[in-house]
Amino acid sequence: MKIALFTIVKNEQVFLPLWYKYYTKQFDPQDIYVYDNNSDEKYSVPITRNLESEFSFDHSWLRSMAYKIMAEHLKEYDYVMCVDADEILIPDRRVYTGIHDYVVKNSKKILYSTGYEIISKIKSDPIDFKKSLLQQRENWIKLANFYKPVLSTVPIKKMYSDYNDSTPADPDLYLVHLNRIDYKTALLKNQRERSYKWSKKDLAKTNGWQHRLPNNKAFNNYYMKIKNSVGVVKPIPNWIKEVI
Repeated sequence: MKIALFTIVKNEQVFLPLWYKYYTKQFDPQDIYVYDNNSDEKYSVPITRNLESEFSFDHSWLRSMAYKIMAEHLKEYDYVMCVDADEILIPDRRVYTGIHDYVVKNSKKILYSTGYEIISKIKSDPIDFKKSLLQQRENWIKLANFYKPVLSTVPIKKMYSDYNDSTPADPDLYLVHLNRIDYKTALLKNQRERSYKWSKKDLAKTNGWQHRLPNNKAFNNYYMKIKNSVGVVKPIPNWIKEVI
């Protein structure tokens, strides 16, 4: 079973090295592809190719590019996996040895994950990114719109679109979102994103609204109120904490 992994990034200098470190335990480095959209600084991990976009944020371009990348890699691979730099995919380790083992035992056309947000507060202790991340946080919450098609045998046109619990997501395939794991990191990233050049289509449809909050007060409100959550806050299982 051959699986390619790719991501498209812009200014992910904090999370991308962590992402790469985790996934090189699951994949051969030659099967990992990182595409960069005009980041301001260099990365410490290999970049496959630099992409050119008129806008810093353009969801139509992003979906189209992801589709093209998937189609190209599927000429060589059985499955293609796509996750963001702040997303860690974890098959239930009590059942599967890793991502490849999960795919072999669940060989559907498209495989959907179930998303969880790691929670911290504005006044939580800062994350030490040189140490185990999840050992420094206690809680997470299930997300209502994070049922994502992460592994596929066909190119996906709706990649980076909205997802909801009507999709056939697998509760044994956890997609851990690190967006809120550290307040200062999230705030600095949001402040940077406010200055990005957005496509008019995105602005008209409010696509990616959370990336262009007008001020720190609005960001703090967003950070503390997870509107797309479902259920209640729960402790992160110890076996998940051991992964990253």
